[in-house]
Amino acid sequence: QPVSLSEETKCWQLLANKYSLDFVKNPYDEDRLHKIDAKNIAIRGMGLAMIDVIRLFAFKFGYFIDSGDSPFCKYECYNSKSFHITPYSPDGLPPVPKPYTTEIDKIFDPGEDVKKSFKEKIGNLIQDVKDESFVEEFLYSMIEIVVDLYFEKNECFRKSSSTKIEIRKILFTWFKDMSHKHELILDTDLDCKVYMEQTVLMAHNLTEISLDYMAMQVWRHLQPTMYALFSHCDLPDKIMEKVVELDENSKRYTFGPPVDSITQLIALSDMGMLDFTFAKNPSIEVTKEGWSMHNNTSTKNAKVMIDSVLGSPLAKDIASPLFINLIEE
Repeated sequence: QPVSLSEETKCWQLLANKYSLDFVKNPYDEDRLHKIDAKNIAIRGMGLAMIDVIRLFAFKFGYFIDSGDSPFCKYECYNSKSFHITPYSPDGLPPVPKPYTTEIDKIFDPGEDVKKSFKEKIGNLIQDVKDESFVEEFLYSMIEIVVDLYFEKNECFRKSSSTKIEIRKILFTWFKDMSHKHELILDTDLDCKVYMEQTVLMAHNLTEISLDYMAMQVWRHLQPTMYALFSHCDLPDKIMEKVVELDENSKRYTFGPPVDSITQLIALSDMGMLDFTFAKNPSIEVTKEGWSMHNNTSTKNAKVMIDSVLGSPLAKDIASPLFINLIEE
């Protein structure tokens, strides 16, 4: 559904009109996107919609070629005409691909007995614990499953001399702050392309799997159980907000794309058509020259800005006349 513009995008719309710039508010308006002929394009947001937009341009100007036994691919242009896209977001982190095959995905499946036990335990917590301690108890229960699986299938994961208690502490700290650094966790300060290459190799089980990737794939397997438990419960709003926040933080992993989508981004980056130099929270100034993006070392102008950040499903923000009328009535 269409949503009201943020203060930033309202300002951008006004300036785009003033300077006759191209500002695309709907990343799924294919007719509008196909009419773009500017070479330098910026994309606000680095989620699944960003990937869809980039793939649309990629298939317009060329095609991807498999690289034999390698999990990566190459990109070829039909002719000399191409594009240059610069995506960015507040944290500058791309989505993380799901495991490549169902066989690899089984590594992260704790099994039906564990899921049943988890459901009973959290169900009892929902009935008995109504204060702030609920979130910690819930998180510890989930982490316990991850830790058991880590030691059960240790040959798949990054090696460590850490004990179960230490792994629990690492995970608990990381779930509370996903910028937390540890040798078992994939470093978010890596170059964006290198970061994606590592996630592709992990999705193919071709390298040791980091603790964060492993934990979030386990979380994905537990999500149906969580949603069944939390969709119709009587937990206080403050507690539910924290549970929802944890699940929202997981979505870069758990709602990640197929691995081929990430290998295509890497191939476009190799060709110089996708630039992650300004991926992390650049300052942006709108001038008659376009969207001027700045970081600590360089500046870049884009003639087009595509907003790929999809609005949250909040009824009060939806701009559809149908929703507005229903709320007013």
